Formats: sequence, structure tokens, C-alpha cells
Amino acid sequence: MMVDQVSKSSSLVLSVTRRMFRPIARFLLANGVTLPAIHEMIKQVLVEVAVSDFPVKGKATTDSRISVFTGVHRKDVKRLRNTGLEAEIVPKAVSLGSQIVNVWMTEKKWLGKDNKPLGLPRSSPRKGIKSFESLVESISKDVRSRAVLDELVRSGAVEIIDEYVYLKTEAFIPREGLEESLYYLGRGISSHLNAAISNVQGEKQPYFDRMVHYDSIPSHVVDQLARDSGKQAMEFLKSVNRSAKKQSRKSAEDQEQMTVGVYIYHTPLNPSRDETEK
Repeated sequence: MMVDQVSKSSSLVLSVTRRMFRPIARFLLANGVTLPAIHEMIKQVLVEVAVSDFPVKGKATTDSRISVFTGVHRKDVKRLRNTGLEAEIVPKAVSLGSQIVNVWMTEKKWLGKDNKPLGLPRSSPRKGIKSFESLVESISKDVRSRAVLDELVRSGAVEIIDEYVYLKTEAFIPREGLEESLYYLGRGISSHLNAAISNVQGEKQPYFDRMVHYDSIPSHVVDQLARDSGKQAMEFLKSVNRSAKKQSRKSAEDQEQMTVGVYIYHTPLNPSRDETEK
């Protein structure tokens, strides 16, 4: 009976996690992050959390215990622990598209006299001729160049003119404020999830975490509600910010970090779509 309850609980948790992960998956794929990098990152986080959040009182946190607890192979646990749990790990595995762009922009073979990426014919009429096809094959022979080209065109990284492929180098210049935007994305989502999950797990005094949601509001009304809500939310955050600044003391011995956020999200209601899109 206990096994059945655990199995049911795990299935429910996975179902909820799948819903939470969908927007993350969309974010990762839109930015060229593929399964190998995601897999490595998940293993790293599982090991970090097992070490920091689930110690056994009076017992050493061994690689074997972490392996059993997380399902991460013992050799990977040892490797990941040796990298340092506090370090930000950048996975070596990157998308094929990113590798191609990197080679195209940096290796002399693929640069013109002005040191700019060459325009390349889509395919090679004969062996030894530079082309987009030969560029892809120089990095991987496991993927058809047509599939890679379609994805780079879709993302706006390249354009095709008269059967020549041109790299749009401006597409790879980081947008102004991108690093800051990503920092606050990570901090905001992480804080909200930590609060919500702590509440569900009953770990401590509940954090304030409330929302209102509706499924049948006309689009023109939603637009107005979003504008009004945004204004009110901004005033609320300004008020919190003023109070927090007045009471902030960097010299205080006992300090905590605090995040206060308000969000508004709306999307067309379509019964045929997965519930996770609501």
C-alpha cells in the first residue's frame, strides 16, 4: 500500500513538474540549448541539492549515498562534486548550430579578406569546394546540412540569397541588457518557485503566494485589465521598495535576502491545447 502511495505521489509530482518545465523548455530551445547540455545541468543541480539540502545527521554525505538518492551515476557524482558545488557550470555540450556559427565567425578558412564570414553556396558542386554543406560536415556528419540550415533560417541567424547562405553576424551580438535580464529572470523565477514549493512541502511558516485566474474574459477586456493591473502592481512595488530601502542595513549581523514580485500573464484560451499553456 505504501509503495502504491509513493508511486502515485511521484507521478503527481512529475505531472506538475512537467507543467512547470514547459516554459523552461521553450526558453532553452529558443536559445539553442539542447538535451546534452540540459542533461548535464540537471545532474549538476541534483548533486548540489542532495549535498546542501538533504544531509543525514551524523553520517557522511558519500558519493554512493548521493548516487542512490538522486539516480546520478556514482562516477558522475564524484566528477561533479570535484568541480565545486558553488561554481556555475557551463556545459561543454552546445547546440550544433552554435558550434557552426562559432567556427564560421572565427576560423580563417571560413573568413574573407575583410575577416568577415564568407557567403557560402548551399552545397558543394564537387569535393573540396567551400559550402554551407561542407561547413556542417566539418563539425558533424550525423546531421543533414538542410536540417541545420532550416533551423538557422528560422532563428534569423542566416539568410539565403541566390542559393548562397550568409551569416547575419548582428544576430549574435548580445542585446543591450541581456545579462541583466537573464539574471533577474533566474532570480525572480527561482524565488517564486522556492516560496511555492516550500508552501506545498510545509517546510516552514507559509510564504505569501496568491493569484487570481479567470478563463472566460473577452480579449479587449483582458488588455484593459492588464494595463490597470500593471499600474497598480508597479505602485505596490514602488511602495515596498521605498520601505525596504529605508530599513536596509548592510552592517546588520543577521541579514536575509528578500524578493517581492507580481506577475500578469494572459494567453488565448483554446480547449484543444495542453492545459500547461493556460
